[in-house]
Amino acid sequence: MVADINQLPPYTTPPPTQEDLDYVDLVNIDLSKFDDPEGRKQLARDLYEAATGYGFLTLTNHGISDETYERQMRIANAAMTLKPNEKEPYEVTPEEDARGLYAGYKPAGPLGHKGGFPKALDHYNMLVHDPKNRPHPEIIRPFMEETYEVMSYIRTNILVKLLKLVAMILEVPDDSVLSTHAPGGSRTEYLRYPIAALQVLCHHTGRYRHVKHQPHGIVVNFGEALERLTGGLFKATIHRVIQPPEDQRHLRRIGVIYFSRPADERELVPIENSPLLQRMGTDKPIDERIFCMADYLDARKHGWKRYDFDIDRPREEGKHQDPFDGEYTDPEGHKSLGKFDNVPRLQYSLPAVKSGIV
Repeated sequence: MVADINQLPPYTTPPPTQEDLDYVDLVNIDLSKFDDPEGRKQLARDLYEAATGYGFLTLTNHGISDETYERQMRIANAAMTLKPNEKEPYEVTPEEDARGLYAGYKPAGPLGHKGGFPKALDHYNMLVHDPKNRPHPEIIRPFMEETYEVMSYIRTNILVKLLKLVAMILEVPDDSVLSTHAPGGSRTEYLRYPIAALQVLCHHTGRYRHVKHQPHGIVVNFGEALERLTGGLFKATIHRVIQPPEDQRHLRRIGVIYFSRPADERELVPIENSPLLQRMGTDKPIDERIFCMADYLDARKHGWKRYDFDIDRPREEGKHQDPFDGEYTDPEGHKSLGKFDNVPRLQYSLPAVKSGIV
């Protein structure tokens, strides 16, 4: 029996901004073409263009209905608008965080409840295979079954189709790519994001441009893991979230996001025996040290593999700056991630040698 959504606080999807923003032109993947052999070839060409360009794309005709989306947003709103004392029992502990258990609340605010540096983003993580003894906030418990069904649908339908397209691009059997992945970042999927705050770095101009809200679409970006699995052919996008336009600044930003990544034991080296990677000369690891996925996450988390970038301008020693909380003093021992705009970035262009898809 489907739980009554009206027992949750009401939620209205924010209207799109009316400001004239500089939007990036992203490739769209229409998944209704997937089952047609010729249509699938064209989707693979489109995905290749997106993956070797911005590392961002949009998905349409993906099978998630507007009603399902609205229910998930209302569930997310209920979870995220609880009072701090109601969230606290479900926060990730420092010990869990150190083990890489990304489940539960990670609060925003000065130093948080469990230590660390101030974050503007407050989020609640659920795992596809959540620990059975890990409780969820009471208000959303009746809706857990349908939420897991949505997660399962993304994993077994949308993600599988995208990975099969990747296999087609790399000219390898489907299982060569499907076997690399587990739920949870080689790829991030945003189930719509009506607040105009997401930006992607334009590699042609070196400027950040807004990602336009897709009323019935999903925004997907590629991460560092997939970049390594393709020897650097696919590009991990550089993106950021900034303060929204003036006409949306008063609105609460609620989002539903699905993360996927390679399995923990998978070494982040180029997928084996790919004719395309061999032709392109990207069949060699791009890192001097080879990490498996679990070790790579640990290295990124503890600073061994962190890029030196952040989101606005060069930081002052001992200070941190962001567009939400202003300037504050870093906690003792904090190491900055640096600034996005001060990192040398290759001027990517589509390779001259195209995929063998014909």
